[in-house]
Amino acid sequence: MALTMATLLKRSDAALYRIYVGTDPVAFVEQLTSEHCFDVHMILHAPVTVQTDGTWFRASMEQAIAAFVNILPARTEYEGRVGPVAEPVAEPVAEPVTEPVVESEVSEGSIWDHLVMCPTRDATKAKEVRGVLIQKLGKRSADHLLSNTKPSVAQDASGKKNRVLKLGGSYLKLKV
Repeated sequence: MALTMATLLKRSDAALYRIYVGTDPVAFVEQLTSEHCFDVHMILHAPVTVQTDGTWFRASMEQAIAAFVNILPARTEYEGRVGPVAEPVAEPVAEPVTEPVVESEVSEGSIWDHLVMCPTRDATKAKEVRGVLIQKLGKRSADHLLSNTKPSVAQDASGKKNRVLKLGGSYLKLKV
């Protein structure tokens, strides 16, 4: 029996997202891409037991992730395994939400409690992110929160290259 997965999809031509629920998101994305004049990118996926209406909604990347996390079971054996499946395209300037996006009730200790997505030049140095999270949460919790991130190198506003963290193709910075 195939595991039912929820996959957050993003259109390449606009800040439009969709949550696909099914057993073969790759085939679904290939079908959409071949039938339309835009590409569809898989952003996140996780096991799920609910269904969604399958409509596109306009949102920022953070709002789309919040909506995606909101449909996941509160606690499962897969907790903490929600992760990126593909590099998303650069996020355009946020447009007003035209369809409701429910704020998620992310469990305490979520990466989004401490970090936000940002453009390349605004990313916080990886060493600084780790240091702050270790100070606030302890080494074990910090390592757990950062387990799905990937180190990368990015230029800051002054052109200096820094080691930073990425999650699903987006750079991360500490919340102020």
